[in-house]
Amino acid sequence: MGDIWSIKEQYKRSMGALWSVGNRGIAQAGGQTPSIVNTVGYINIAATGNATDFGDLSVAREHVAGTSNETRGVFLGGLNPSAVDTIDYIILASTGNAADFGNLTATRRASSAAGNAVRGIIGAGNAPAVLNILEHISYVNVGNSIDFGDLTVSNTYRAATSSSTRGIWWGGGSSPFINVIDYITIASVGNAIDFGDLTTATGGGMSTSNSTRGLFGGGYTPTFQVTTEYITIASTGDAKDFGDLTDARNYGSQGNISNKTRGVISGGADPSAIVDVIDYVTIASAGDATDFGNLTTATKTTGGCSQGHGGIEEGEPRGLPAGSGVGFFGGGYPSGGGYTNILETIQIPTLGNAVDFGNLSLDRGSFGSMGASHTRILFAGGVAPSPGGQGTNTIDSTEMQSRGNAADFGNLTTTVYGNMGHSSSTRGINGNGFVNPAYSDVIDYVTITTAADAADFGDLTVARHFLSSLSSTTRGVWLGGSAPGMKDEIDYITIGSTGNATDFGDMTDAIEPGGSGASNGIRGLAFGGRSPGVIATIDYITIASTGNASDFGDISTATKEATGMADKTRGIVGGGVTPSIVNVIEYVTIASTGNAADFGDLSATRKKFAATSDAHGGL
Repeated sequence: MGDIWSIKEQYKRSMGALWSVGNRGIAQAGGQTPSIVNTVGYINIAATGNATDFGDLSVAREHVAGTSNETRGVFLGGLNPSAVDTIDYIILASTGNAADFGNLTATRRASSAAGNAVRGIIGAGNAPAVLNILEHISYVNVGNSIDFGDLTVSNTYRAATSSSTRGIWWGGGSSPFINVIDYITIASVGNAIDFGDLTTATGGGMSTSNSTRGLFGGGYTPTFQVTTEYITIASTGDAKDFGDLTDARNYGSQGNISNKTRGVISGGADPSAIVDVIDYVTIASAGDATDFGNLTTATKTTGGCSQGHGGIEEGEPRGLPAGSGVGFFGGGYPSGGGYTNILETIQIPTLGNAVDFGNLSLDRGSFGSMGASHTRILFAGGVAPSPGGQGTNTIDSTEMQSRGNAADFGNLTTTVYGNMGHSSSTRGINGNGFVNPAYSDVIDYVTITTAADAADFGDLTVARHFLSSLSSTTRGVWLGGSAPGMKDEIDYITIGSTGNATDFGDMTDAIEPGGSGASNGIRGLAFGGRSPGVIATIDYITIASTGNASDFGDISTATKEATGMADKTRGIVGGGVTPSIVNVIEYVTIASTGNAADFGDLSATRKKFAATSDAHGGL
């Protein structure tokens, strides 16, 4: 998104099926059943069938506006019981609960949203006065919305849709109703311009689109409407008859649910009841809607969005497949002093330098990752500049498929630094560290899909900090550390349970390896460290057994305070102190033994930072 692709790169991505497909749609997000709910349900737009549970919004509410790029679905505003300014988001390719994105400039409900692959825009609604205000977000950067401009009229219960260049707002009102169609140029902030008119003044309708044609259906006039109408988005003019929905209704999904071939309209209320109906049309061909399936529960005033709607251009590149070996380095102490919030990435199966991904939520060092799922990374604890360079309990989450900044996930049970963690595909683990004024043996855990504070898991066998951690799909392991003398203990837990750690064996020497652990799920490695002098030794264990570590080989230079990660083939170690702070990245082939080889460089020298990947041993 926003990149310029060479012909060679386009060919590679086309042959590798890395262009946008966009068949997942969110058919419901919140709404009224008649209870106000937080339910999120999804469908495969290319098929037919009933919606499946995706997870929950962060706050139960109705009159939600939805928008999306190919990676993130974003839900804005709503009502419960008064208007809210909440913005939350989901990762469309996965399932799980929504995370906090930021806030609108003010509370609002009964709004509607449009967008392209870069920018989402919310307009209209009330709070409680009717609004013409437009606000926008950037999908890749979590944060608050900012002013975009104004619609031509102040109104509520409008529908919205888009192409990659234009956003469209249709109709609106609840006595009086309006027939106004507005448009904006998404890339340029400013006020909306009159596009044309609906055939009938209508409020509470629903909308969808491909890249050329926008559709508006249903609504209230004040009778329930069954008709659908269309426009050609690149032109201006009045809407024309398209066909009919399967059921006359209003207050259905507010969001563009489409894969460019099919447009979907879901939920709402007909004259007799709230409905669970999902309809679809073939956007390029005028005609009546066809039954698609049903929502998980009959729901009205719900939000919606999709991966492949008309605002996302054909050929919009999507991220690499989950589990392809994308590695992440975050935070640390640079050689010039102070702290950094840099987040950068490498492709583990290749060689090369790290490239910028975004930023953590705060500058920090001496912290660890709580591991990652195939789509979400967690970083936790550490030392932050404020207050006074003390430990923090902050947990950050970053979505791998969307470049941008980290978002707040929750808090550890204590403020801690020198802590290290790992994960399975579902559960993130943090252990040990220094909790002023003593070393800690505390182990915390979180469910990776659900933004929330950590809960107590149990205790390590020995309180210590700056040790290595790694995992298989079932076991989490910590190696070495200091408290303050060097330690050789290796502990393990069963990640899916709770309880205290068990003795695994010993390292080859008493070593403080820092955050340099890596595993492919079978073998675990710890790179370098101090013992007490700086060392180049690489230790390895077989995770499914117990016993002492064995010698694997050496990194090229004795290094402490480095950090490690892995995919299923390679173990990676980067940065650290040799005694100067370095930016070197090296790798080994985990299944063999031997010395490390050069991989590339970090963008800057740093030490005591955190790392993980989308293909580590816990996945």
